[in-house]
Amino acid sequence: MVRRTLRKLHIRWFHCSSKRMMTLLEAAGVSRDVLVLVPSIVDTCAFCRNWQRTGPKTVTSMRVPDTFNKEVQIDLLFYKTYVIFHAIDACIRWSSAVVIANRESASILEGFCEAWLRLFVPPETGLSDQEGGLIPDDIGQWFSNKGIQFEFRARNQHSSMVERHNELLRRQLHVTEDQA
Repeated sequence: MVRRTLRKLHIRWFHCSSKRMMTLLEAAGVSRDVLVLVPSIVDTCAFCRNWQRTGPKTVTSMRVPDTFNKEVQIDLLFYKTYVIFHAIDACIRWSSAVVIANRESASILEGFCEAWLRLFVPPETGLSDQEGGLIPDDIGQWFSNKGIQFEFRARNQHSSMVERHNELLRRQLHVTEDQA
């Protein structure tokens, strides 16, 4: 009965970590006998195991932007049937995402306007991997007209910061959908 109750609490507390769950239960005055069961409850949660985060990947970077909106990394995230435009500031890690219709140039530019330009002035530099919808020359002209110097990573390279945040966003979407 104790294990069943702990599992219900874990689910109702939005799959919180064992450390956080033990802190909450300790503050509520739960006995030590019950607290030792918490790690096994969290470790055997099917939803938490399915979407457990991989370890950090060490990436050396020579770019260190020192002001907000100096460099914005953009990427597309594909979740089930959705295409999500995702932009992140490289200095303070401000992240903004919006669902777009498809991966065509017009949709990507519309997503960029909605997710970033609607909120902030155009960034100095935009950085992306070799996304097909961003490669045509008219896109380069559009960015140039806005005063944005746009750079592409080399083939098979990724913008590591936005890729990592894509993984966090994807995990949140999976866990939220599984829980619902």
